[in-house]
Amino acid sequence: MKIKNLVTACMLGLSSFPLFGAEKVENIGDFFSKGTYDVKMRLAYENADLDNGVDEGEGLTLSSYIGYRTAEIAGVSLYTQFHNLAKLADDYNDTDGKNAGVHDVIADPDGNRIQQLYADLTMIPDTKIRIGRQEILLDDVRFIGNIGWRNTAQAFDAVTITNTSVEDTTIFLGYSNKVASIFFDENEYDGIYLANVKYAGIKGHTQTVFAYLVDADEGEPNAGPSIKNDRVTVGTRLTGSFDEFGYDLTYANQSDWEDSEDIDLNFFQAALSYKLGAFTPAIGYAYHEGDGNTGFSNLFSTAHKFNGWSDQFLATNTGGLRNGLQDYNASLTYKSEDLGMTFKAVYHFFDATESGVDEYGEEFNFLAVKPINENLTLTAKLAFYEADENNNSTAATDEQVFWLRMDYKFGGAIADPFNM
Repeated sequence: MKIKNLVTACMLGLSSFPLFGAEKVENIGDFFSKGTYDVKMRLAYENADLDNGVDEGEGLTLSSYIGYRTAEIAGVSLYTQFHNLAKLADDYNDTDGKNAGVHDVIADPDGNRIQQLYADLTMIPDTKIRIGRQEILLDDVRFIGNIGWRNTAQAFDAVTITNTSVEDTTIFLGYSNKVASIFFDENEYDGIYLANVKYAGIKGHTQTVFAYLVDADEGEPNAGPSIKNDRVTVGTRLTGSFDEFGYDLTYANQSDWEDSEDIDLNFFQAALSYKLGAFTPAIGYAYHEGDGNTGFSNLFSTAHKFNGWSDQFLATNTGGLRNGLQDYNASLTYKSEDLGMTFKAVYHFFDATESGVDEYGEEFNFLAVKPINENLTLTAKLAFYEADENNNSTAATDEQVFWLRMDYKFGGAIADPFNM
């Protein structure tokens, strides 16, 4: 793609339109003509340098999401979203056979797919039933998320129900049998059962209880990362603030179910923060138990968000960290009103949970975000992981990763562009 065409694509729709909810209509013609559209585009540069004897990975990609939502008729509305990821420069191992063994990995294979395609049913008061392919984000995406940092997001073929009929309470129930991964693969499951109940009746504080049951398909070839062992995960999360002091606590237990055996693992995380004007310092600790054979699985989480941005510990999703993980971390966030920017620095120290296992290493993360306007955001991000010299795990290699991104989004009434 020529630079001129790239710039045109990225800046498409500078005269953007506000986003609207589904308008209620009474005839089938208005059902389609009074719908809304949304467009998200991301121009992303990434450089990954893993100290493993192959050349660094360097990529430039353009990610596009184009969505359309109908109006609502008799409590029914439809949404469809198309996704494309195009490589503009691809000197990297894309995990799909391109440059394997030559360049380091950047998890961005190119491709196209229907990202989301679902019906929303709202004829029952205080209830929304969603049927079809959809992105699901629960709580802080610690266990169920869309992996939105990658340039292709994760989605579920699912039926979900959200109910708010009980005061200050949101009840979410879901069932899925297929997960569309960030690699354009689709992983089959015998069943994924989701239950999440959130109570926010105490001002400034929220308590959530959850249960996630994963019944893996033993015949599935496990295309891309997937959950290979049946597991039941139950737990609770408390989050909130007392004036400037903020807290976030999560505990979960994971046990065997259906065809799995001998799983009894715990997860705990605690984060404390304090707002000092434009600065917010925070400290945190996360414990992913491992028993030497398998580790606690964070299921379908957006793992990049939590245990270092170099992604050394993505095996927390599949339960692959058999010796477990302890993550001691501290961060400082600064919001500059003069520059209109947010800066963040994070430090992680990583250790195992199994005794007799050497520590993994440490990591430094840096972030700068600049919103240009309500549509356009620029991001720069750096991760530097340094492995302990005695570390013999999968996280035994130093790595440096750098990102530059431009995110642009716009949308509005579907009729607007044709009536300009």
